[in-house]
Amino acid sequence: MAAFVVIALAAIPVAVISNFVRVIALVLITYYFGDAAAQGFVHDFAGLLMFAVALLTIFGIDQLATPLFSKRKPIAQ
Repeated sequence: MAAFVVIALAAIPVAVISNFVRVIALVLITYYFGDAAAQGFVHDFAGLLMFAVALLTIFGIDQLATPLFSKRKPIAQ
C-alpha cells in the first residue's frame, strides 16, 4: 500500500519532468532545424517521447519503492 502511495504522489512530478523533456526536445528541434521541422510528425513523436519518459520513470520509481515498503522477508539461502 505504501509503495502505491509513493507512486501516486510521484505522478505530478513525473508529468512535469516528462513534459519538460518534450518541450526541450521541441525547442531544440525548432532551433536547429526550423519551425517547419517541429510540426507534424516530429511534434507527435515528442508526445510519444514524453509518454515513454513518464512510463519509464514510473517503472523506475516502482522498482525503487517496492523493496523499501515490502513486508515480505527475503528467503534465506
